[in-house]
Amino acid sequence: MDSLKNHILSIIGHLKLEKITNFMLVELMNNLTRKDNQKGGLSTSNKQEVYKVLSSIFNRAVDWDMLKDNPMKGVLMPREIKDHDKK
Repeated sequence: MDSLKNHILSIIGHLKLEKITNFMLVELMNNLTRKDNQKGGLSTSNKQEVYKVLSSIFNRAVDWDMLKDNPMKGVLMPREIKDHDKK
């Protein structure tokens, strides 16, 4: 639930579902940061958790006919960057 509260609702919680765009969600995912005032960036596993929560929310909204299309479609799940990938 921390992902929902800290990283999702604090950014897009004030918006109606139909106003949330793919671009907004890409920006949200690209700008995820730690909320606990600790040094370092948000871990990949925490970013993946945010992605999964967002995907679940919008999949359900489409299933329940609240949205026609899922704005998470095309948003890539964050992945761990390995040393050999940095080159």
